[in-house]
Amino acid sequence: MKIIQIIGTLLIVSLSFGAQAQEYKELTQQQMDSIAQTSDEIFDLVEVMPQFPGGVDSLKAFIDKNMVYPALAKEYKIAGTVFMGVVVEKDGSLTNITVKRGIGGGCDEEAQLLIQKMPRWIPGTQRGIPVRTRYNIPIIFKLK
Repeated sequence: MKIIQIIGTLLIVSLSFGAQAQEYKELTQQQMDSIAQTSDEIFDLVEVMPQFPGGVDSLKAFIDKNMVYPALAKEYKIAGTVFMGVVVEKDGSLTNITVKRGIGGGCDEEAQLLIQKMPRWIPGTQRGIPVRTRYNIPIIFKLK
């Protein structure tokens, strides 16, 4: 009889904790939605990552059209990829523009200028809400 009472008590306790855990989970999701709408937190990974208007092909076309190959880089035959870091804001604007890995010869500065000229991006979203998202953009410098 005591075993039945103990099992019954354990069952009631586990059901109670299970209900509280589900309530906590739902509350946490509601809080996350609220935080995403009002937060200045910068996300590294979101459900839908930011993108250049028109996608990757449009980004490549923009870079090809607007890049001015630096004279010093031409003179010393400097080529390679400059990796730029940006934050795509909730409105699609690009801020916190930094060179993550440069190649010198004026290419790093040209990559920064290219980023500054870019139109607003489509922002990243988390649960359908636009959020600030960290993003890396490779800028390829290739001599012809």
